[in-house]
Amino acid sequence: MVDTQRIKFAYHDANWEFDTGDPDALRTPTKIVVAADVTDEMENHLFCPECCTNLTKSPKNRQRFKNGRVACFVHWPSYRHVKCGLRSTKPDGMNFATEEAATQALDRGDLVLVHQFMTQQLHPPETSGTYNQTPVEDIDGPQANFPIARHRGQTVRLPTRISSVQTLCRRLDENLYRHYQLPGNSNPQQLHDLLTPVSGITGEDDRPKLYYGKIMSSSVMSANPQPHHLRMTKLECGSQIVDFYLKQNNASQESKGIGTDKVGRYVLFWSGITANGIGYCAEQLGWGEFALVPDLYTRLLDDLAEA
Repeated sequence: MVDTQRIKFAYHDANWEFDTGDPDALRTPTKIVVAADVTDEMENHLFCPECCTNLTKSPKNRQRFKNGRVACFVHWPSYRHVKCGLRSTKPDGMNFATEEAATQALDRGDLVLVHQFMTQQLHPPETSGTYNQTPVEDIDGPQANFPIARHRGQTVRLPTRISSVQTLCRRLDENLYRHYQLPGNSNPQQLHDLLTPVSGITGEDDRPKLYYGKIMSSSVMSANPQPHHLRMTKLECGSQIVDFYLKQNNASQESKGIGTDKVGRYVLFWSGITANGIGYCAEQLGWGEFALVPDLYTRLLDDLAEA
């Protein structure tokens, strides 16, 4: 069933109100709730991730409508005067009438143009002593042509980013509704429309996409694992294929926090899909092309995968 619900989650806060509250205080990952987990006590305390007005679960006391569609969030009618892009299904993509409008979206962070994902880890310049700084995960990329909707064929030069998948994971709740133009794509789309579940893979695909998959196991086939040994991280897949693995050396995966103790967590990665025996895999990924998703977002991705 195609997922047509625009509101993927709500923020829950029993002490926050739209008319007097600070949106920044509301928008924290610990307050995320998906429709399937809403309880009676949460009623009147659920808020939209974009406009922050009140939401309610529909239908209130069931997980599905009578036609089989899963329960969803809807806005309170009393706040219909508050503008929100999540009130109804929108077409894929994002168009701008002028260069100024596109530039403003970039400045606000509503639009992100990704030139490429990092293949190697970058570090800030060392000052003195032993390096112990946070790795660089997002740097300026080249200027790129961007289409403007007002005149057919017209483009403008806008700045891009050379980024890491890790930056998408860090505030996944906010990033889901940002528009991203990823490498090879010609039109920006909201991140939740770009996420592709591993459970939907049916075969090889040379074109890289942004996939997410739940870890079932992770192991190195050696009694004495070394950094250069291959770590095989098995991800949950659909019945259409036998199995699916993220194949990367032990040191690379462990640097991302992926190991035997992360069963049930999600991995987000940018890759094509190749054959692996009688199954399939993602392999030889660059440093910035995969990341372990924070556990705070596991339930959110569970819900997206089931939609």
